[in-house]
Amino acid sequence: GDCHVPTSKRKFIEEERQRLGISDELVEWVSQKRRQYMSWQTGKVKNKNIPESDQVQILILESMGFMWSEREAQWQRYFNRLEAHKARHGTLHVAKEKDPQLWLWADMQRKTYQKE
Repeated sequence: GDCHVPTSKRKFIEEERQRLGISDELVEWVSQKRRQYMSWQTGKVKNKNIPESDQVQILILESMGFMWSEREAQWQRYFNRLEAHKARHGTLHVAKEKDPQLWLWADMQRKTYQKE
């Protein structure tokens, strides 16, 4: 497993959570931790001093590979899926009809790379 918990309310993300067996309770907890962390990072909290117990939680979560950004976590999940696909099939080519979401993600990565 990993700590790349999807928390978005979009339908395909909810389907991914079901596929991964992620509970609503975990989604809510992760969402709360991400909001809290981002509030500290952006200075939206009046007391900018992070309580020591929360600092410890942050360090523990980061040591486990926890991602504070839903977007980064989503990117990492798709990257991991692509790695697993390559390990199973020996290629990075994803058939659109076999896995449309992974195919779309890989296609977007190629287009982004080509623009740079």
